[in-house]
Amino acid sequence: MLPLPTRLLLYVLPESKMSIHDLPIELLLEVCRYVGNPRALGQADRGTRQLLGNKIYRYNIRHGGCSGLILAAKKGDSDTVKKFLYAAQGSKEKNAVVGAKDADGRTPLSWAAGNGHETVVELLLACEDIDPNLEDDISETPMSWAIENEREAVIKLLLASHRVDPNSKGSNGRTLLSQAAETGKAAIAELLLASARIDYDSRDSFGSTPLHLAAYAGQEAVIKLLLSCSGVDPDSKDFDGSTPLALAAYSGQDEVAKLLLASGKVNPDSKDYGGRTPLWWATANRHEAVVKLLLAFDRVDPDSKDDDNSSTPLHWATFLRHEAFLFYIYISVVLYYIQYCACSL
Repeated sequence: MLPLPTRLLLYVLPESKMSIHDLPIELLLEVCRYVGNPRALGQADRGTRQLLGNKIYRYNIRHGGCSGLILAAKKGDSDTVKKFLYAAQGSKEKNAVVGAKDADGRTPLSWAAGNGHETVVELLLACEDIDPNLEDDISETPMSWAIENEREAVIKLLLASHRVDPNSKGSNGRTLLSQAAETGKAAIAELLLASARIDYDSRDSFGSTPLHLAAYAGQEAVIKLLLSCSGVDPDSKDFDGSTPLALAAYSGQDEVAKLLLASGKVNPDSKDYGGRTPLWWATANRHEAVVKLLLAFDRVDPDSKDDDNSSTPLHWATFLRHEAFLFYIYISVVLYYIQYCACSL
């Protein structure tokens, strides 16, 4: 037996001489739900198909939270996205499309950008009322999703629109450039650095700049890019007083330390707010390659004391029983004081 909605439709139309065009969208949708092929009702003629289609899209916008639009954007179905945008001609539908979000707070543009659907991104950006800087429930924007998933073509589109703030901050106060720098996405960092509006030295909630984050993570390619920018301070301090060199020393990034030292713009003996130098951190964390690099500089004091316990790199080498460290640092201490005494005469 046919489902009740379908039987009602077959009975009502002939008796009342009504056209399918006259039926309310709720009834049409109810019938579609029980028909094996939901498009069957729209196959009678072109006019019926167009009318039914527009009604369904408009009904979804008004009563379905634009779930169809979000799904189409997520999958990259540009034809369906166009139909939704066409159906959103009235002010009520237009407002619903502009504010459309899923359960996670993600917009159609967020999904399209994150999944790399360029055509859909272009369609949505053409709608001036759609805000490309809207954040989802975890403070991610369409641009940050594009960066995370390395969608370079989409990033170019978003930047070219001049509607995306390249210095917008997400979780922990980190900018898009900081995000790219920390994760080593050099090609994306280069795209962002090419923007005249970018802040090279933007700070996150901990006072870290993109260079700090790249140095700690050992992202050499990004370090080279940042050091080539005249607006970047390679010796800036975060809220703990640590420089990019100190963070490279802390995490044992010897190649990054080489790049920073080769710039000639960093103080190799800079102290953080606890009195700890890059050499102090490299010794405490047993990073021999970094220790050797730093001891090659005359400006580095191998007997520098911290503020908490007056411990020195030599103390750490002794405590850790690291014979190579003891030899390097002990000789450096002796040479340092010989040089100091010679200069005092």
